[in-house]
Amino acid sequence: MRKAIRILGVLVISLALPLVIPAVSPAIQLDPIADSYVVSTDGDGNYGGTRGLYVRATAVKTINSYLKFDLTQAVNPSSNVSALKLHLYVASNTQAGQVQASQVADNWTETGITWNNAPAASVLLDTQAVPAGAGWVEWDLLAANGDSWLAGDLLDGTLSIMLQIAQSPGAGLPYFASESYRDASLQPYLEIVHLPLPPSALLLGSGLLGMMITVSRRKKIY
Repeated sequence: MRKAIRILGVLVISLALPLVIPAVSPAIQLDPIADSYVVSTDGDGNYGGTRGLYVRATAVKTINSYLKFDLTQAVNPSSNVSALKLHLYVASNTQAGQVQASQVADNWTETGITWNNAPAASVLLDTQAVPAGAGWVEWDLLAANGDSWLAGDLLDGTLSIMLQIAQSPGAGLPYFASESYRDASLQPYLEIVHLPLPPSALLLGSGLLGMMITVSRRKKIY
């Protein structure tokens, strides 16, 4: 009987482990629900739906790019996001340079955003080197500020990012593949890893606690 109780105790402990060590979700990839770029010399021009996203900063022209993601496809307001990375493919670039990724407000649309109404950068999240030529670039959006800035976006379910040249003026003109790029495997995406807290966790924990109490009482009786 004592052996049986010990085996049951081990089983209960093993079942309880997920309550102590949260399960890490697999990486989730989200496609943008909108993207576009804006040009300082064309204040009312809209470039949504084009195949590329540009960034540039010279003495006469600035170009910034915007991407928007629907977070409700992957997380909820109570999620603990442990990794958040933005991936874009450089289809062509004439000069290597640094590109910043910043959080911006969500009050823009792909077919409506222009230089004159585009939201300004809010929180600088990461700066990465963009090579001359072609290749993938990854921005770690939690590297500089952790996830404290993300609470509002998790609550409203939308995240918007602006890309801009870090140096000014910059002669390069990085051309990133957009959501409309002809090769779908090279389109931008957001990578998310989070620690979910299932609503059933407390109920499961209560049940396991009751099992442990029952085992303890039976041990005393026998």
